[in-house]
Amino acid sequence: MCAFTAPRTWTTGELVTAAQMNEQIRDNELALKQKEVWFPCTAQVLTGGTANAPLAILNSMTVGNLITQSDQASVSFAIPFDFVTLVSAEFIVVPNVTNAAVDWNIHSIYGAVGEAYTTHGSSESAATYNVTQNQTFSVNISGILPSIIAGDIVGVRIVLGDSSHDLYPVGVRLVYT
Repeated sequence: MCAFTAPRTWTTGELVTAAQMNEQIRDNELALKQKEVWFPCTAQVLTGGTANAPLAILNSMTVGNLITQSDQASVSFAIPFDFVTLVSAEFIVVPNVTNAAVDWNIHSIYGAVGEAYTTHGSSESAATYNVTQNQTFSVNISGILPSIIAGDIVGVRIVLGDSSHDLYPVGVRLVYT
């Protein structure tokens, strides 16, 4: 997400560079146009363990800790109708472990109304993540949403690749213009 930069005060005779103009005009306009939406995690499939929900995080956590290999949590949402370009997409989780290489797999399926819900889909199962127990962590899911457009119905899930890499799923944050 572009951060808004305080407007610059120009001086008489100052040479203005392209980089300065881009920062002051293009980047600031983009920062003002960006929108953010939040979709809480609402479903899970447990292959073992417990479904006890932890204390609410951001008042939106509705599912419990994923603790067994192949446990998964899902978020379903519609891409807003004013969507033009994806800036970022993140699956927010709270790891219940400190590990330099947790194995979490992420998957997406999506399509527009009138299309098969599996018209588009992607997954990332090769990445590992360096996490610290109980510190909110953002998994970049932009790469599994390469073709989203306004109005698409999207399903995203995170799956434990190893039973010692448990987490609390929170939800998806989408930033767009």
